[in-house]
Amino acid sequence: KKPQPSVEIKAGKTDSLAMDLTGSKPSPASMMPLAPGTCRVIGVVAGVEQELDDANPNSPCGKAPCRAAIKIESILGRGRDFNALFESGDTLAVHFAYTTAPTQSLFPDMDAHYPGVATGDTIQVDLKIGGESMTGANKTQPPLTIYGYTVR
Repeated sequence: KKPQPSVEIKAGKTDSLAMDLTGSKPSPASMMPLAPGTCRVIGVVAGVEQELDDANPNSPCGKAPCRAAIKIESILGRGRDFNALFESGDTLAVHFAYTTAPTQSLFPDMDAHYPGVATGDTIQVDLKIGGESMTGANKTQPPLTIYGYTVR
């Protein structure tokens, strides 16, 4: 398989809070308080990098892709100490802690399972600062990790 090109992280001005402009009704998860260092967004998967972690073939990222690009459609809120700067319309490189693949077979003992994501999917996520560092020309953006998501 031919790997998709990497997407650079784009930094912009900060939003203190933006409302969901998609016109859809907020889900119960979107109303939960935000943990420090997190930001809740709705975005479209702009691409999934197909590259696997060859150095760790038995790890989740050695079995399924973990990196993707998300185009931010709306920012639902920012938790305390979330210092990543981006705005609606920006495309961000992110790391999926449990891969972009369906989690049922990779993590059978996990309490919550995720269906997997593909290019074009609209998802709601809590981005967490930290995790695997991202590559690319723009090193000012801290690494952003997704631990869970809802496909809309």
